[in-house]
Amino acid sequence: MNESKRPLFLIGVVCEMFDVHPQTLRMYEKEGLLHPQRIGGARTYCTEDLDRIRMILNLTKDLGVNRAGV
Repeated sequence: MNESKRPLFLIGVVCEMFDVHPQTLRMYEKEGLLHPQRIGGARTYCTEDLDRIRMILNLTKDLGVNRAGV
């Protein structure tokens, strides 16, 4: 898919999708686990980012891996 036509989701939408606080996603970004695009200063997440968030949450919440192990 053309990169300019990829679906993008704002942080609030992503937080609702995964039932996490925005600070959680910011922390993942700060730790280098996520690299959202910024459009007009707002974080936007593509479907690949959503897959990565899903994987991070699976490892940390379901399997008990700490973030350093992710």
